[in-house]
Amino acid sequence: MRAYGLLNLLLEQAPARDLLGADAHIQEGDLAPVRPQPTAENRDIVVALVDGEATLKRFFRERNRIRFQPENPNMEPINVQPGDDDVIIVGKVIGIFRDLH
Repeated sequence: MRAYGLLNLLLEQAPARDLLGADAHIQEGDLAPVRPQPTAENRDIVVALVDGEATLKRFFRERNRIRFQPENPNMEPINVQPGDDDVIIVGKVIGIFRDLH
């Protein structure tokens, strides 16, 4: 993923492997404005760093874990323990920009 700074927002470019499903309407190459924030609510689409690698997925806080759920059916969820130092929520996706040409 590439990040671009813009008025206290980040823009993440969605790579093919992190594509979300039709419900999220995110396609390869879309730019996703991300509001920097260290927390998320269930079902938010977030950018997170997991073991130093950026990922674009839905966030779910469950009983004994945090789950980053892809909507791409070919990908597995990422499950981590709350408080895991190798996991950072970068921010919440607040929209999508797509080149129409």
